[in-house]
Amino acid sequence: MRNNNQPGGGSVSDSYKKAKNASMVENGTVYVIAVSIFAIGLSVVSVYCVLLIIFGLLPSLVAIVIDQGKERYISKIVGLYNTVGVATYLVKILQSSMPDMIAINIIIDPHSWLIIFSSAALGWLVYWLFPIVASYLYNLKINSRISELELELQEISTEWSN
Repeated sequence: MRNNNQPGGGSVSDSYKKAKNASMVENGTVYVIAVSIFAIGLSVVSVYCVLLIIFGLLPSLVAIVIDQGKERYISKIVGLYNTVGVATYLVKILQSSMPDMIAINIIIDPHSWLIIFSSAALGWLVYWLFPIVASYLYNLKINSRISELELELQEISTEWSN
């Protein structure tokens, strides 16, 4: 039975559950839980995969902790870029016939960590540069429209002055 006191006719407990689930998504809890479950599943293949995930996704965890905005853009952007950096090496591990040896080689190779952390740094760069580029392009569009309107104004003023 629906309670008509709530918008949409839902009960108070339904509204509470939706709000709680939304807050879990907003504060990054779902991301952390999903990565944890994925890491536990990969521990069957190789324990070293878990180490790669934990240490490889540290920039994402930092972004989740730092990001206090409502939409959590830093967490989303840095998390996706960082996940791509880690996923490239996880695919190599999962496709090999000797996952432990490949994982150890990836973990001890500084080049792999450079790529993983550079992908996270690229996420931060995108977060900081995209608003600047978007505002620049928007200003170009506005200035172009202003010059069009000024030209039209001059044409109208010359037409009416005659």
